[in-house]
Amino acid sequence: MHIYFKLVLFCCVLFTVVSSCKKETESTNVPTTATNFPAPTATTPTVSNGAFTWIENNIGNTNEADSARYTYLQKSIYAFKLGMGTSFKITLTANTPDTYTISSANTFALSKGSVSYKAISGSVVINDNTNGKLTGAYNVTMNTGGLNNVKGEFSEVPLK
Repeated sequence: MHIYFKLVLFCCVLFTVVSSCKKETESTNVPTTATNFPAPTATTPTVSNGAFTWIENNIGNTNEADSARYTYLQKSIYAFKLGMGTSFKITLTANTPDTYTISSANTFALSKGSVSYKAISGSVVINDNTNGKLTGAYNVTMNTGGLNNVKGEFSEVPLK
């Protein structure tokens, strides 16, 4: 009976503390309609994450990465598709327009969750590197695991 009394007393104290807290008043400076926000203009800057697409084994739909970037010093292109847990890393000997054949110096890696694949042949083509943005395509043969071929394109992938 003594434990029951303490439990009831604790609940009453807790209820009193919680119910006595005062809510903050809402600010009147908060916009209440969409008309309070400025409309986009031609001078509104746009942020480009680049476009990076791929298709596996020449079947199914074309997939598009959520973001892509390249690094100048590493000479690597990175692309990420978070919903699928997919990431790409393409490392080349240069960032200039050219055809790069897959080798120990020019690598193509794809990770899908905890499974990693590496290209054993194929090529990556950089068609353009203007204003710090890469555009090109790739077609590679993968090493194993039912994933035989990956091909796709990248467009205006920014330097980060």
